[in-house]
Formats: sequence, C-alpha cells, structure tokens
Amino acid sequence: MAATLASRRYPSLEIECQVQAGEFHASTPAVSFSRCLRYLYDAPR
Repeated sequence: MAATLASRRYPSLEIECQVQAGEFHASTPAVSFSRCLRYLYDAPR
C-alpha cells in the first residue's frame, strides 16, 4: 500500500513504512498508534 501511495506522488503526502518485527495482528494497533503520534508530533523515534 505504501508503494502504491508513493507512486501517485501527491505533493503534500509524506510516507513512512515500517515492518513491525515481533508484533502480531492483535498487538500492532497499539504499536502503530504510538508510532503515529511520534511521527505527527516529531518526537524521537
């Protein structure tokens, strides 16, 4: 999905894609939400 969005070259779209090693379907929402907030507020990653 990230590759598809990047290929569309929207001028203001910034994409960061990460594989969450060691996580599984039920644990990824919390991890993703935390990383999303860090990205949005430019916190250390």
